[in-house]
Amino acid sequence: MTTPIDHCAELRVGVPAIDADHQALLDLCDQLLAGVRSGVALDGLEPLLAAMIGRARAHFDAEERILDRAGYPALASHKAEHRRLMVEAETLRAHWAEVDGERVGAVAEYMRTWLLDHIRTEDRSFRSFLMRLA
Repeated sequence: MTTPIDHCAELRVGVPAIDADHQALLDLCDQLLAGVRSGVALDGLEPLLAAMIGRARAHFDAEERILDRAGYPALASHKAEHRRLMVEAETLRAHWAEVDGERVGAVAEYMRTWLLDHIRTEDRSFRSFLMRLA
């Protein structure tokens, strides 16, 4: 299920730190999904969700700093997309005791799909911008 970014041109943005973060986030999504599918109890999955949220927050902050320094013109909308996903993830975390495995699996799948789509569209669009500056 893991999508190796280093072997998939459509997922590489050409900034090694960003590509590594994307791979780590996809790996965490896959671990969460695997845990749900194998019947791991929710309290055993919560650390994975917390790690995924923390990693996403750190990644988004780092990516936004890179784009800000480069003068990326679509930074405001890019940040808004990041904030939207973080609100959704934090909402799940805040209501963790009220969810079931099916909902956690659906959210993990949504976050994985969102991340892949975000990389393919939003992040790939800044690749060409950054490469022109290099």
